[in-house]
Amino acid sequence: MKIPNFIVWFKLPNGHFRTFEHETQSFETVERLTKFEMNQFEYLTKKDKKTDDDLIEYSKEIILDRSQLMSSKRLYRPFDYFDNNLKCGGNKNKQKFHKAEDESNKYIFFRNHSNNVKTFIKRLVTLPGSTKENPLQINDVFEPIHIYEEEMFLKCYRGALTFGQKGEYNCWTYDFKFCYPSIMASKDYHIPLTKGIIKKFKVIPKCFKFGIYNI
Repeated sequence: MKIPNFIVWFKLPNGHFRTFEHETQSFETVERLTKFEMNQFEYLTKKDKKTDDDLIEYSKEIILDRSQLMSSKRLYRPFDYFDNNLKCGGNKNKQKFHKAEDESNKYIFFRNHSNNVKTFIKRLVTLPGSTKENPLQINDVFEPIHIYEEEMFLKCYRGALTFGQKGEYNCWTYDFKFCYPSIMASKDYHIPLTKGIIKKFKVIPKCFKFGIYNI
């Protein structure tokens, strides 16, 4: 099966992007990734310094990963990480569909890591009791997120900026044991399905349930 063309990329300190294109086997540094009308996959790594050789190796790895997903017997149907079959010629939602210069490829749904995760969950993450003929998809049981929940999520996201001090600093970042990906890969990972409830406590509970706490 022919693989649709794609780029792998990483962001440079100056905000530009270093890219490697699969079909042409060529490198390019660009200000915006929108220049490329093809699938775009960020090179995700803990390495401080990224090189062109890293991009070459990553392009090979992602092709192998795609092959494993396509042939996996643990999925009730194959998942193509490079799938570009979804098109919508009349859709003007440019946040989801990329408008190509070539009219024959107008509004192709180009793939990246983020929208692939969403698509994978929507299509293939099922609930207990699912069968191949009647899959019970987790996407069908999520309750809508309410405004007050979104406000709390944003406060958590911005929490690290609360005590920021203006200025330019030489800093080191450290991700303890690749924390977020390891949580996502855990068999004990839980996703809440129902809306949250706002509660006030006069006494701090001995055992905390899953939630967001402002103490």
